[in-house]
Amino acid sequence: MSDSKYRNLTPREQAIDAFYEAGSIRGAARLLGKDESTVRKQLKQAGLNTHREKNNFALDKKNKPLAGGDYKMEEPEKNPLPEKGEVFRYILTSAQNNTYVHERFMKNILAFADEMDAKIYICRSTYNLTGYRNRGTGEKPGASTHGSTTDENWFDPQVQDYIMDRTVQLAPGLIWCGEQQISVTAQTPLSGFDDYRGLNSLIFPSSTISMRTVPTAKYQDPKMLYTTGTVTKRNYTKTKAGHKASWNHVYGFLIVEVDSDGDWFVRQVSSRDDDGSFQDMNYRVVGGKVYHNGEIEILTPGDIHVDLLDDNIRRAMHGMIDDFRPNEIHYHDCLDFQSRSHHDLKDHQLMFDKFINGCESVEGELSRLVAFFNEMDRPWMKPVVVYSNHDDHLRKWLVDKPDAYAKDPINAITFLELQLSVYKATRDKNKSFHLLEDVCKKLGLKSDVKFLRKNEEYIKLNIECDLHGDRGPNGSRGSMVNLCKSGNKVNIGHSHTAGITRGAYQAGVMADMDMGYNDGPSSWSRSLIVTYENGKRSIITMRGNKWRAKEKGTVQ
Repeated sequence: MSDSKYRNLTPREQAIDAFYEAGSIRGAARLLGKDESTVRKQLKQAGLNTHREKNNFALDKKNKPLAGGDYKMEEPEKNPLPEKGEVFRYILTSAQNNTYVHERFMKNILAFADEMDAKIYICRSTYNLTGYRNRGTGEKPGASTHGSTTDENWFDPQVQDYIMDRTVQLAPGLIWCGEQQISVTAQTPLSGFDDYRGLNSLIFPSSTISMRTVPTAKYQDPKMLYTTGTVTKRNYTKTKAGHKASWNHVYGFLIVEVDSDGDWFVRQVSSRDDDGSFQDMNYRVVGGKVYHNGEIEILTPGDIHVDLLDDNIRRAMHGMIDDFRPNEIHYHDCLDFQSRSHHDLKDHQLMFDKFINGCESVEGELSRLVAFFNEMDRPWMKPVVVYSNHDDHLRKWLVDKPDAYAKDPINAITFLELQLSVYKATRDKNKSFHLLEDVCKKLGLKSDVKFLRKNEEYIKLNIECDLHGDRGPNGSRGSMVNLCKSGNKVNIGHSHTAGITRGAYQAGVMADMDMGYNDGPSSWSRSLIVTYENGKRSIITMRGNKWRAKEKGTVQ
């Protein structure tokens, strides 16, 4: 082959690309080093009308530029901020070429947009271009929205009024990347965009919903990358990539709220495949009507670390619990155990700092955890404590230093009482014994908290909720990718870094963003997972003390 740029393409793709470059079958054959008959056969198999396209070359020849280029990248359009006390809302999604929209889903989106007074942006994405794209323009194809299968490349006319294929700054630090075309079969659609457009958080059109957090300077908000989901039906080739894309296809969108302070809030919304219904917070949209009675099944805050939880975040958590009224709340890393963490015991300077600041009492830290559980208790809500690595530091303290009490007078009695409780449970063959649960009850736990045991199964709405995220398969270290490899859905915490990778949703952290050991750039955020009654999920990320755009009459 005379030109190496064709080597990674299939024979039919090589023939089509070479034909459009050369403008004739003879020229294409010369570029590829093949016989004209072979190239003609491959073009015919691809369904290309070479006679018509050759006429198009002749018509367009005079208008084609000899060269092009720009000095710098195009700057995004900047949307204004709302007036004080007002909120701007955007619904962001994508549409695939030569594919009809999900009618019921689109109807629900329009009803929701009307209710929320939201602008709809739909970015066009292309796929299977060897079959029907207009090559050689260098721009997004599909200006036609006729919706006719006789067109080579078209988009459903229902998206026509909402097309936004340009780059738009929705708020300071948040950009809609409508200029991008990410393959609808991409398994990792956010790959390679970490440094794109600097420190701005970015939203990309995609047929899947995913989210990734990029570390930035420690005291800046982390950079967040999002994808949108789509309004168009499944329409993929019968290939490995096509079948995988069909499995990960999400009828969904992002709802973005921007307030007058310039704070922005992004939430994922995904629908049921059959009727296109969906839920966003307490809004439920079914059959083109918006209801205000949507139930939230589970609220999963980021890791608690109760001794590092400031009063403002506590108040915000109270507000969210009372506003959402979740049926369950799932806590991760409730205990920080900074009083006697095995990570700190060898650092004599740090231990002296704890002594000076009165942070050495294990019983005191446990009592504050019990006070937190009692404070957050609600009669309608079931608290669940997920078995987590920081909670397990209490057990490690007893195991790693069995004689620690001899040199730790402030904690000696607590240590011995806890050790005795473990030994008695072992003697009595009490396999259901849970150390943290036992001590919390002895210290005055009033609420009916369910403490999950290690490896205890706890599945809600087909979502595995018993994993913290620190442990992976077969005892390996945990990661989102490993936890969802089998296709299972999980809600996890642990890394303090919010994200969505296919079926895995990861919360952030509610406690102090500076825990002493997290030096350098950070991807931590105060992010929570909301699981709706229909099994769909969203991640809410706080800005300061706010978890939604603040408008007139909003209490947070």
